Amino acid sequence: MPSVVAACSDGLELAAPLCSQGYAMAWTQNLTPAERTEFTPVLEQCEFGKVVLDWCDLLNASRIPGFSLSFFLLRKGRLPLGVGVFYMMRRFDATRYLVSPWRSRFERLGRLGLNPFRFDVGFLDVPFVRGSGLLVPSWVSADEQVFLTRELLQAIENRFRPHVILASLAANEDIRGQLAKDKELARVSFAPNAELELPFASFEGYLASLGKKARWDVKDKIRRFDRAGGRIELTSDSRLYADEFYKLWQNTRGAREGTDPVWPVEANVEVFRNLGRLGAENCSILVARVSNKTAGFLVLVVSGKTLYYKFCGLDYELSLPTMAYFNLLYSGIKVALDLRCVKISFGPTTYFNKERLGGKLVPYDWYVDVVRGVLRIGRKLIPLH
Repeated sequence: MPSVVAACSDGLELAAPLCSQGYAMAWTQNLTPAERTEFTPVLEQCEFGKVVLDWCDLLNASRIPGFSLSFFLLRKGRLPLGVGVFYMMRRFDATRYLVSPWRSRFERLGRLGLNPFRFDVGFLDVPFVRGSGLLVPSWVSADEQVFLTRELLQAIENRFRPHVILASLAANEDIRGQLAKDKELARVSFAPNAELELPFASFEGYLASLGKKARWDVKDKIRRFDRAGGRIELTSDSRLYADEFYKLWQNTRGAREGTDPVWPVEANVEVFRNLGRLGAENCSILVARVSNKTAGFLVLVVSGKTLYYKFCGLDYELSLPTMAYFNLLYSGIKVALDLRCVKISFGPTTYFNKERLGGKLVPYDWYVDVVRGVLRIGRKLIPLH
């Protein structure tokens, strides 16, 4: 396959493969206004694509230590085809992705400063979204998506020289099947995503779709929240409450330690301060108040016809006896219906509760490409999830 040198919008150059059908690739740290205009119509046809560039701007502006997003712009001829979202994490601690007993053994070595599993890792991924790091419309065939994925991985290897590349890809069975045949890629099954389809005109219609026991349980939790004097507020002003939300989010993460999915990127308080960058039409926050105290919050992001539950934080002393968490979930469903969304992406964790609400678990995989170093040997000796 011949290759070309494709000029990047920031003045750098990238040796980008080009197939006989005329695909081209360019890497950039920031899209120019012209490139945003060019690629927006294509991205709007993708999952999370309507807000993905603003989401990435938000994360970059938050200055998360050791983290910076960049982009691979994909074209077919002169037509925009899609975008790959990429970030590097240097000396990333990979022991968290090993199975036991290997994980505990290397964690003990790490506490002694002898952790051999710190590597430079490249991620083809949109952080905190649990979707594909390669955003292309559904009309791009599975064969083309597999081809583009492999070319992206090769471009990342050539330019950034990571030890490992982790690619988060769409749960398309044709794509999964083709990539599974690639001997260079290992598929790592991660915590699934919970999703709820919404073919309902109202919350009452949604409730009627639940089983009798689940329907009674929802109504009972709403009554208990009301009796406790609870109320749900909807706001788009994240800066006013950012410090409080971040503290509650850390509290919730700490309570789930050991059971939470392992995220490669950790949000900082600036992420919460910058949520307003998405715009009130794309991002809002549900806040549960009990006796004028904050019992919890839930960040909602809408893209196209899908509502995404992003960050949730709870004060357990207030939320547990008052059922505040559940009422945040229910209020999110009401918001989705008001916006005429057809689906909610709940995210991971608390699967039992989300399945009782009608949610279905969707597989979520990482594809691991070990490209250099002793890991190529270790990959054959130490199994991943």
